[in-house]
Amino acid sequence: MKTIRWVLTACLCGLAVMAFAQDKETPKTGHGGSTAEEMAATQAYWTVERMANAKPMPMPRVDPAIAAAVSGPRVVSTEPARFSPGGLPRFSRSTAKPIENTDVLNVKDAAVQATPLPQTTPFSYEYPFTNYRPGTQGEYPFGAIGKLFFVIPPGASEPAGDYVCSASVAWNAYTVFTARHCVFDYSTGISYNSWVFYPGYNAGPIAKYGNAWTPRRWITWVSGSSTFDYDIAVFQMNDENGTGCNGSSGTGPIGAYTGWFGATWNGDYTQRQWDVFGYPAAAPFGGSHVWQDEAATGAVNPLSYSNVIEVGNPQTGGTSGGPWIIGLNPEALPLEPPADNTLGGTGGNYLNGLNSFKWTSPSHPYSINGPEFQTYNFDNLVTAYLALSCP
Repeated sequence: MKTIRWVLTACLCGLAVMAFAQDKETPKTGHGGSTAEEMAATQAYWTVERMANAKPMPMPRVDPAIAAAVSGPRVVSTEPARFSPGGLPRFSRSTAKPIENTDVLNVKDAAVQATPLPQTTPFSYEYPFTNYRPGTQGEYPFGAIGKLFFVIPPGASEPAGDYVCSASVAWNAYTVFTARHCVFDYSTGISYNSWVFYPGYNAGPIAKYGNAWTPRRWITWVSGSSTFDYDIAVFQMNDENGTGCNGSSGTGPIGAYTGWFGATWNGDYTQRQWDVFGYPAAAPFGGSHVWQDEAATGAVNPLSYSNVIEVGNPQTGGTSGGPWIIGLNPEALPLEPPADNTLGGTGGNYLNGLNSFKWTSPSHPYSINGPEFQTYNFDNLVTAYLALSCP
């Protein structure tokens, strides 16, 4: 894996400047393809063989000394937590069979894999976690989590080739969230391409969710936003037939099949518990199945890095972009989430972070860092995203 070398120069992308609160940053939009023919070509490119051979996107490893120098102080949100509700699937193609195997992967001593207890203070590294395969992978909300395949062109920080990350359907029926580093290479300004998303991937695509889903557009942070509190990207997805948006093609949007997570941002991050998901593909994982990690706030602003959270999580490359969910509730949206995840919203299943990076020097192999979802990095990005036409 490569250590990130921070670049402090801004990317001049010819975009109109949009001033946002706190940091005046400019999201960059791009197109996954504008015609049905281009979308069909992308789907055809991703053969079973190419997907099987796609390399797990290395999880960035960050040197704390460099990170602290670049991160600098940022205003910590004093706003109360805000919520956007999720949604249930409306229809399906077939009935998915649940997975029977929920064995814990033996990557650490069982004592360290104990379920986190309700918090009174953040933990010391190594943080507690569990790590296992969920048993109802084909059902809501697990079907809203999937594998994201894409191509890195020559000249980027990672070698050119086929790669895979993780992502989730959230906010509304046509939107997918992942990490910025699965979309855009900040160090070189190079955008990736040829994304396809397979929701509920379980040793292969699940028939009830249709073919590969392709993005119409993407948006993420580029101008001056080198730090990983901005490691968030958003896709606007085509409808099932590879065109249109939110049903405008006459076929359904992705969330009509999978359902979608809500979202929550702002508030106090010092004592939270998440269910963390991803498709780790680097050893000792194989990348064929989603893994679920139960974790709590291990450290806020760890190693002097602003506005990120570190939790216990042993997952590896390929899990980047996987969602952190507050109040996981597999039953139904009107129910209250578990008490230790409640932030004041009802229904649960709120996206509240994502898998972003690991530390090096000191190495924290059994933890993952993710951005705090705040107004400046999350809500402002979503606001810019929602300004894009659909269709």
